[in-house]
Amino acid sequence: MIRNACRLAALPPLLFTLKCTSLASAAPNDPNEHSPPKHHIHARIDAPLNNTEDVPQQPTFVFEYNYQQPQQQLADPKPSVKVDEDGLNVYSADQRFHLGISPFMQFAYRINHSDAPGGSPNGFLLQKFRPSLRGSYNDFLDYKFTLDIKSNGIAIHDAFVDLRVHPRVTLRLGMQKPIFGSEQRQSTRNNLFLSRSMASSIGASRDLGLALDTRPHDRLRIELGVYNGVNNEQSFRSITPGSVAFNAGARWAAIGKDGATEQAPGYLTFGAATHLRRIDGTTQAAQLHAQDSIGGRLLRDYAPDVYANGRKFDSTAFMYGGYDGFYLLAEFMTSNQQITFENAPTRIVEHAWHLALSYAFGGTNGWNGTTPHRSVFDGGLGALRISARVHVKNMRSRNGQYLVGLSQTPTDQLTPASLGASLAWQLSKRIRVQTDYDVTRIDDEIAFQKVPLEHVVRFGITAGY
Repeated sequence: MIRNACRLAALPPLLFTLKCTSLASAAPNDPNEHSPPKHHIHARIDAPLNNTEDVPQQPTFVFEYNYQQPQQQLADPKPSVKVDEDGLNVYSADQRFHLGISPFMQFAYRINHSDAPGGSPNGFLLQKFRPSLRGSYNDFLDYKFTLDIKSNGIAIHDAFVDLRVHPRVTLRLGMQKPIFGSEQRQSTRNNLFLSRSMASSIGASRDLGLALDTRPHDRLRIELGVYNGVNNEQSFRSITPGSVAFNAGARWAAIGKDGATEQAPGYLTFGAATHLRRIDGTTQAAQLHAQDSIGGRLLRDYAPDVYANGRKFDSTAFMYGGYDGFYLLAEFMTSNQQITFENAPTRIVEHAWHLALSYAFGGTNGWNGTTPHRSVFDGGLGALRISARVHVKNMRSRNGQYLVGLSQTPTDQLTPASLGASLAWQLSKRIRVQTDYDVTRIDDEIAFQKVPLEHVVRFGITAGY
């Protein structure tokens, strides 16, 4: 601030003084404060409060001129909107709140051929269409709501809330994937093939319950969950008497994370999980479900009057890892289900294993999917991914022939096996086109001259978040 002043003494009889002041200052550095006028003139008379001295005090006339340079005012912060292949995302001005809307779609054309009768017809099919709503509140709460829309109806696919009570502790409440398996826990958009392996049929698809996710170490993840209890490959629809389920699992990231990065192109993760459930079935409600092949042919069903009754225990051990574009997944699963037939208790035991290899040219590969180094939409070529897999499942019934295969002939053992190959063009992180070929050995030679083989070719597109 610069101040200049001048005093002019008036004639003695007037006892009057003129004071002139010039002010120059910069505008306050506060974007929320309005700038004063550029020019300001003010005049006043300063009179003495009393006159007790011998020398008379003179009133002072003050004339002030103020010049102030206004600054450009900053606009109030506004919410931000982002639209990309992840969908529509809206963020509050302070970034504390987020709302996202995204679709997911998987569409394919299927050619199905087999020595055995039946199966799904050839033609186009909408395998999945799942619009999703997700969001977050501050740093401690996330939510997700997803619908599964099919030609025969609409169902709730995901409906859960994540509450982060601590940076290393999260609670998840609602409809969710139970803590079990590796491929089953993957998002569909990250799977190597258009369908999951037979090993992933051990374990429910979705269930309603509460899960605790803890990370006592940066590389260690421990999960515990309690759910209503759902059969294999099923999603929760209603509560079954006595069907409460408990899950426990752990993962150890021995090297890197779940996929390759520029800083750590190599990664390796080991994991294991268990599932314990009690089922109280009856002859009218067996609480047992059949399993079909990729082409829609029966792989396993149960003999009449057999029903689940008692404990069901599942376990799994898996590993996945790779380097840059290379990816390897291996897992082994077991299931032991207590059943009853004509008031006699027995059980059905299942063992399944799955091995998959994949390499992505022009991109990184991992459990979290394939990411091109440069997507087609950025002027690149995307990534070309080749994959192969083998999966086998052995099912046995103890003390009797309680299993039924494609021929509907009771047996005590079924062992279907499948080989697959896939070629996928990953245009971007969220969009790929691919072709799959799967050949499945349907183990039911009792009623056939030779072991039936099923050949399925699919051309598909997967898009969305």
